[in-house]
Amino acid sequence: MNTWKHRRDAGIATYEYGALLLLVGALFTALFAMGLPGTVAAKTSNAICRITGAGNCAEAAAQRKPRPPAKPKKPKQGKRPKKPQKPKKAAPASATAAERAANQALAQKLAAERGWTGTEWDCLNNLWTNESHWDHLADNPTSSAYGIPQATGGRMQSAGADWRTNPETQIRWGLNYIATTKRYGTPCKAWAWWQRTDVRPTNKKGKPVKGAHGGHWY
Repeated sequence: MNTWKHRRDAGIATYEYGALLLLVGALFTALFAMGLPGTVAAKTSNAICRITGAGNCAEAAAQRKPRPPAKPKKPKQGKRPKKPQKPKKAAPASATAAERAANQALAQKLAAERGWTGTEWDCLNNLWTNESHWDHLADNPTSSAYGIPQATGGRMQSAGADWRTNPETQIRWGLNYIATTKRYGTPCKAWAWWQRTDVRPTNKKGKPVKGAHGGHWY
């Protein structure tokens, strides 16, 4: 038994040794058959490629195109500056509550000089309260109507050069316009006309648009 085992082990060792010699022989045969310039390490590497069936590593490497150099990274740009915002339109000027009260009192005084007191004054007050709320700086953005009487087209220019800023100039023009216009003659007739022609703009629900006035008397 021991003899047989010894012979078996010796045979295996002989076989392994022979296989190793064949491998080394094949390696050197391939190495010198290539005849390539370069170091022994390079030739050995190429020979191993041949033996393992990977092809001629040296030729394959020579055929490869060199990689292009990496593109330099662009420097990070800072955040783009924000676009300058358009300046907001300034709110239109308007008279203060005290100025409106003073304008109303002045109109009552000047109307009384024409004999328009009592009911006539009430009609005038209703008319110009609806038109401008006694604001002598009231400027209608959808038309040229301006001032306490909301006259259009710069009609009040005839009353004075200060018609845009002087409430008395506007009131005197308005009172004279009522007195000299045939269909009016008095504040109550002007107020009645305003009510007949009052077609206020409405929204989708049929309700009047807040702040919009459709009536006119001029």
